[in-house]
Amino acid sequence: TLALAGYQAAGGVHRAIAQTADAVYASLTPKQQGMARNIFLRLTELGEGTEDTRRRVALAELLPEGERGTTVFDLLDLLARRRLVTLNRETTHAHAEVAHEALIREWPALRLAGRKPGRAAPPAANYGSSASVAGQPRGC
Repeated sequence: TLALAGYQAAGGVHRAIAQTADAVYASLTPKQQGMARNIFLRLTELGEGTEDTRRRVALAELLPEGERGTTVFDLLDLLARRRLVTLNRETTHAHAEVAHEALIREWPALRLAGRKPGRAAPPAANYGSSASVAGQPRGC
């Protein structure tokens, strides 16, 4: 068994979340990595003078213009299965959010992407404003 001191020295649950995110991200194709980066940035509220935090985003807002909904929704399903995001499909306002605040604070890849000079969240104009019923994730 892992003693508490060893668990804490290894980074505890926060580091485990970041390691899972690294492994999932590394398993993606370059195109999927770009989509995942955009998804996580859209799901992060950048704090000005405060810590960054997660934000709930309608699934339709996560669709880049010209991208097939199924491609993005398949990626969201993978991220949800790996417990990096949560998907709520139980309401008429289906949405996604980062599963753990620790992911925003502890995953270096996301912290660096969110803090590049001049970086803003991907513009809303690049995202569709609605999703067709056929293009929504399974269960919507």
